[in-house]
Amino acid sequence: MTPEEIEGDEQSEPADRQDERPVRKTEAKSNRESRRNDADDREDDGDGKDRDKKPGKKEKSDDVEDDKEGKSNKKSGDDEDNSDGDGEDKEKGGDEKKPKKPPFYKRLIPMLILSAVVLVAIIVGVLYWLHARQFEATDDAFIDVHYVTISPNVAATVAAVRVDDNQRVKKGDLLVELDPRDYQVIVDQMTANLLGARERVSEAQVQLNVAKANIAEADAEVAVAQANADNAQRDYQRFVSLNPLSRSQEQVDNATASTKTATASVAQAKAKLAASQASEKDSEMAIRIQQAAEKTAEANVRQAQINLGYCTITSPIDGMVTRKNVEAGDYVDKAQPLFSVVPTQVWVTANYKEEQLDLMRVGQDVSITVDAYSGKEFHGKVDSIQNGTGGVFTLLPPENATGNYVKIVQRVPVKIVFNPGELDHADVLLAPGMSVESKVKVR
Repeated sequence: MTPEEIEGDEQSEPADRQDERPVRKTEAKSNRESRRNDADDREDDGDGKDRDKKPGKKEKSDDVEDDKEGKSNKKSGDDEDNSDGDGEDKEKGGDEKKPKKPPFYKRLIPMLILSAVVLVAIIVGVLYWLHARQFEATDDAFIDVHYVTISPNVAATVAAVRVDDNQRVKKGDLLVELDPRDYQVIVDQMTANLLGARERVSEAQVQLNVAKANIAEADAEVAVAQANADNAQRDYQRFVSLNPLSRSQEQVDNATASTKTATASVAQAKAKLAASQASEKDSEMAIRIQQAAEKTAEANVRQAQINLGYCTITSPIDGMVTRKNVEAGDYVDKAQPLFSVVPTQVWVTANYKEEQLDLMRVGQDVSITVDAYSGKEFHGKVDSIQNGTGGVFTLLPPENATGNYVKIVQRVPVKIVFNPGELDHADVLLAPGMSVESKVKVR
């Protein structure tokens, strides 16, 4: 487009647009001058010879830039005119342009709102930090319990099962009945053996009494023999002291024989007494042996009765039957697991990191939430802290003295018990292994 055409277009434009053209031209001219000054500054820093060699090209480029800026300004002016024209129709045909909005940071109300939001966030953050620092929390926790595994003490056939899965039982309730016939026969046999042992004890007692009577008899015979021996000795002494003319040799020989016979009788009686005394000792020993056999028989009877009693299995605690694995007609061995009884008294085992135990003490209050009951919060207290980390009691404890060492934060189990009355709800069932989150108030 030639300058004449541009001038003709300018004359054909409306009056309001013609008023705006000088302003745009002035802005374009100022922009050209600023860019020219910048170019001059850059050229002054360079070689002076280059500036002298190409003056024509510089003027030519400036003219080209002026033409381009004029065209662009004209085009943008036309666009602005179109948009301004639409806006002027909507704004009662005014001739002035709409003022620009100030930046966000210069607006009073938005900045006040932003400041208030930031201040509230800081206050909430500080309050949360002050509240959170009072607790030590962990989600590495679960419901724990010492459950009882029910197993028979004798091998037998199952006669009847009186419980079912997840059934609540009381201490002493009948759970399983085993066939008792084999053990009843053993009880009868042991009872008969006991009666025989008692009879043998009585027989030994009789033998002891006979031995004691024989001792008494032998003792009496010793006394008689001793008296006869004393009398024969006195007769002999009398015959010996007589005048030989007044006694015969036959009388002396008879007295001597009587003395020797009486002395032999005393020795025989004493030997019989010793035999009777030995028999008494044998009888006493026999009694002790039979009494021991009697006690053994009594123990066998009691053991047989106990085994017979094992045929009836009852619940040792209050709880619920779980993992039932027995039916009537099964043959079960001794110590074979049949099912488990889980008690209703449970607690929480929380594995806290070792750096969380600095302020933790026994008796501190604990807030407990169970994943299964998200809307409920339970309360308890720290009961005890295990004297050792969990890794120490594993099957393969760590050996930090061998190989490369990598420090790992250890966890220590903490036992947390529920407050009395916390679990007295029919709609709450806390089973072993349930996931728990616990918070201990340490400050």
